[in-house]
Amino acid sequence: RAAEAMGGEPLALLLPKFAARVSGLGLHDARGRRSHLLPGDGDVDWRLVTEHLPRRAERSLDLEAGTPATTIRESKRVVEAMGLA
Repeated sequence: RAAEAMGGEPLALLLPKFAARVSGLGLHDARGRRSHLLPGDGDVDWRLVTEHLPRRAERSLDLEAGTPATTIRESKRVVEAMGLA
């Protein structure tokens, strides 16, 4: 929704439209204009992402520089629980 806050297309329109073209995705959350939040700490509709992200697509955890290692490990567990690892 960070993109929406800056005038971009809503994720609910983009994912179904372009899912077949996605080869990779940096996984992070967003709220308003804040981006690179931990997955689950923002407004991203992760159910929608899980439904449309192709299995073959590469995934990376995309967090702010300086994020503590313990937080990164917890984020990895969250992403795995969402079925996105």
